[in-house]
Amino acid sequence: MSTQNTIRKREQGLLCQPVGAELIIYDSHTQECHHFSEEVTYLWNQVEQETTIPSLIESFLKVYPEHSEQGTEFVQAAVADLTAKGLLTGTPQLRLADEVRRQFLKSSGLLLVGTMVAPLPSAAASTQLSIVSARYFNNQIDSPNTVPRCGNAGTNAPCMGADIATTLSSRIAGGTFSPIACSNGNFGDPCSGILKECKVIYRCRGVDTTIRICEGQMITIPACT
Repeated sequence: MSTQNTIRKREQGLLCQPVGAELIIYDSHTQECHHFSEEVTYLWNQVEQETTIPSLIESFLKVYPEHSEQGTEFVQAAVADLTAKGLLTGTPQLRLADEVRRQFLKSSGLLLVGTMVAPLPSAAASTQLSIVSARYFNNQIDSPNTVPRCGNAGTNAPCMGADIATTLSSRIAGGTFSPIACSNGNFGDPCSGILKECKVIYRCRGVDTTIRICEGQMITIPACT
């Protein structure tokens, strides 16, 4: 295989932690924490020493045929985003069109690589409260073809939603979280007509806890002191 236009994972300074079918990556160089959706996690796991974007697209469409209409754009945008974050190397410098497409997909909720400033590793087991990841979406993404866990209002359809980790992190002060409603008013409406929920993973004393809150209800997290 020609090494021209191949992509590679950065080898140094990355700590990976699977969370179900998703992935959390801590970058010790930037002290940032990146939350990958299931689809982006799949792409990340497919990147080997000499991987090309066409081979990634081909593999992605076989595993996720439901994304056939925007699969090519999704893979290209995901690679562009991971490259911009310094997690992939070997790709050409991003063109303006790549950046515009990446921002469009992020705003539509299709590209889920949430990024937030992470605490230093020495603080991981401290008493301080932190948000590991948070999404405003529909449970059909996690559990396809199931009865909606939050009721029957709206359409029971997949909604990849929006990353809300940064918003929730801004509501933490001194180990205490200020409650906020899980609603379109606070997080926008990433998919109109679909009943959504908030899935939040928070960390206290080095222990991660997952909570799920139905749309319209309050997100509350116990104080970590």
